[in-house]
Amino acid sequence: MTERHGSRVHVGRLAEITPPEWLTPPDWLVALVKPKTAAIPWPAAARAAVALGLPLAICWAVDRLPLGLFIAMGAMSGAVGDRRGPYRVRALQIGLSAFFGALGLLIGGAVFGHGVLAFFVLCAVALFTAIASVAGTIASTASLQALIFTIVASSRAFPPPAWQPPVLYLAGGLWAMGLTLLGTFRDSVSAERRAVATAITALADLADAIGTEEVDQVEAKRRAVTDALNAAYDALLAGRVRSGGRHPAFRRFMGLLNACTPLMEQTVAAMRAGRRPPEHVAPALREVANALLTRTAVPELPDWGARPPATDSESGAVEYPHPTVRERIRGSIDQVLSGPATWTFALRLTICIGAAELLRQIVPTGRSYWMVLTVAIVLKADFGSVFARAVQRAGGTLVGAAIGAGLLAWVPRGIGDVIAIAVLAALLPIAIVRQYGMFSTFITPLVILLIDLLSPNRWETLDDRLIDTAIGCGVVLVFGYLLWPETFRSRIGPRFVDAVEDLADYTNAALHPDGTDRGALRRSTYRRLSDLRTVFQQALAEPPPVSRRASAWWPGIVALERLTDAVTRAAIRLDHGAPPPPEDGVAALADGISDLAGALAERRPPRDLTLPDDPMLEDIATELRTARKVMTGPAS
Repeated sequence: MTERHGSRVHVGRLAEITPPEWLTPPDWLVALVKPKTAAIPWPAAARAAVALGLPLAICWAVDRLPLGLFIAMGAMSGAVGDRRGPYRVRALQIGLSAFFGALGLLIGGAVFGHGVLAFFVLCAVALFTAIASVAGTIASTASLQALIFTIVASSRAFPPPAWQPPVLYLAGGLWAMGLTLLGTFRDSVSAERRAVATAITALADLADAIGTEEVDQVEAKRRAVTDALNAAYDALLAGRVRSGGRHPAFRRFMGLLNACTPLMEQTVAAMRAGRRPPEHVAPALREVANALLTRTAVPELPDWGARPPATDSESGAVEYPHPTVRERIRGSIDQVLSGPATWTFALRLTICIGAAELLRQIVPTGRSYWMVLTVAIVLKADFGSVFARAVQRAGGTLVGAAIGAGLLAWVPRGIGDVIAIAVLAALLPIAIVRQYGMFSTFITPLVILLIDLLSPNRWETLDDRLIDTAIGCGVVLVFGYLLWPETFRSRIGPRFVDAVEDLADYTNAALHPDGTDRGALRRSTYRRLSDLRTVFQQALAEPPPVSRRASAWWPGIVALERLTDAVTRAAIRLDHGAPPPPEDGVAALADGISDLAGALAERRPPRDLTLPDDPMLEDIATELRTARKVMTGPAS
């Protein structure tokens, strides 16, 4: 505490002073601008710098720097689109993105100068992009590249011959893919093996945290275990694409992961009961994870009522038949025709692309195709909140334009551009995992410098970028956001109903075993909860009334997680020899949970329900009563 003559100033009291309410930013605005915390992906940053910088440096050395633009564009798409996962999946994603980007350059170049034809072609490609988004992340990313470079090539002339830009772009994408595949020599541990080890390590971290860390920290580590298990199963299922589930390593990893399920359940039960797991559990789990990473003999999982790692013949892994081409096509068609959401998004994207293309042909800016590009990139609903992406892109572009202005003014043309582009490329993988606005901040000056290599307009390029980005964001917010009634409806409700329905199935399987795979249902339920939290966080970044309605779901999400954990605790007690609960009691609980899902879906109060008073089911009944009270308030 410090004092001053004439007045007494208590520094310690300054912390008690709170700003007036009108100066406090709303929660949705904080969620909109707050970046995520994430580790710096140094390998990805280095690959991006080399992928863009080296081809440009070579082209500069041979005095053909403009040609490096197309190679760098292909390399940029490959470097930015690369995600962690099995190398064959990453290679497939980068390769398809390069192919479709080159195809977009061909299509766009063919319709360049044909205003009406270009308009209809862009709308058709936009429709294809929207439909392809439901087929998965790889198809979504690759189709977006086709749309982006169809827009670019249909809006400006490139140096002849016509085949040169797509070929150089494809070469740049393959160059980026080659750099990614070099990681197989550096890291001999397969993605599947690493994913399983990460899941086991996360479980060990949770066991260590129980009873020693704050409740919020323990809850965060419990969610981290769920995410790690989901990622591990995803990695193993991706490995299934090549092996069809018959590879011995696939079966061993799946068996080990399945054997972790009882440990996961018991750890969560201990967490909810407020007791620490046995001290040997966490170290033993870390020994298993370390053995996986070092390719040494894997010891048995700790004995806490869990089964030891299964052998190849006892792994419990399902032999997945490799789907035929016809089955894959039929599955994709079913995805497209599964509901109106796909076609609604396709219509929104097509309308916005069409409106932006009309404006492009009317507004006399030198780089007016950027407004269409902005629409294409921002209006990708499967990439997150449309509103958040539009605002973040506009703000990021404004800051990035200021950076671009400084680079255009101070960086010498030629090798200076090459160095600046390499540095900016290295920042892209670091920014993209934190916030889309931060990513826009760095990609704006990067694109400005790349375009400047082909046509050095310097300051005009900067002005065009700002104007066209603002117009594109405006088109998205008006034609793709404000004019659609579902914009102002919470997307949480349907996900919530799905999670509650999964919980009802899990309750039946866990408390009344009938041969159903309880582990699979438990994983499905916790995965639904994880997805629900993701949608909830995205909705908080929307402006009112969406963010306000989303926040009303938070008590229900917490209640649903506690109810799920109560079911898990009861299942563990059964595994340890507790007498089975009465069948009518289990049926009453499952019916009560199912009725809760129906009440949420039909927007009605839950029906009167008599819950069992059996000691085995007491915790579940208590949590269900709480859930019924808090879940019927939020509006969907």
